[in-house]
Amino acid sequence: MINYIELAVELAPFSPYNEIAVVWLAEIGFESFIDEEPLLKAYIPESEFDEDTVKLALEKFNDQPVSTSFSYSIIPAQNWNKVWEDGFEPVNIDDLSIVAPFHDASYRKKRVIEIEPKMSFGTGHHQTTFLMCKAMNELDLANKKVLDMGTGTGILAINAEQLGATHILAVDVEPWSVENTIENCNRNQCNHITALLGDIDAVTRRI
Repeated sequence: MINYIELAVELAPFSPYNEIAVVWLAEIGFESFIDEEPLLKAYIPESEFDEDTVKLALEKFNDQPVSTSFSYSIIPAQNWNKVWEDGFEPVNIDDLSIVAPFHDASYRKKRVIEIEPKMSFGTGHHQTTFLMCKAMNELDLANKKVLDMGTGTGILAINAEQLGATHILAVDVEPWSVENTIENCNRNQCNHITALLGDIDAVTRRI
């Protein structure tokens, strides 16, 4: 087991800059993130941490209306899978339960989406994903075409298929998100989702 660095980035205002910071920090090797407004906490193996690289990443905010500061500490080696599992609570949205692979049947009520997020965004815990899932429950998606732009874990694409959509494009600019989407689609027995790597150009080439 290895030591990790916990980076605490203070953002004011917090949203939407926390989501932008996640992308930039993931690009330099940070593996997981926790929102504790006004702090975004990010984690990376101690051997891969470089303070100057973090400074350069956060300096990208200099021309935006947000103030930032950061600190970091060393977290001694421990069973990180267990830590992640202990901190991942199921999400219940109306008739939908969003769970992780290790949640047993007692958490799997009514309609279930099983998500393993890895480095991607979208577990239902954040307000944006939670509210989108809730709003989708009010829509008639039967036999509809759906575009999930910035798909992350693929959770909204999976939700769309479960709600009846039959032609779904799930697009993301990050290779690990596309890979994670494919894994989660297979995990949820989805048959109508196409995961694409790229931006809007990938969509226009597909149509």
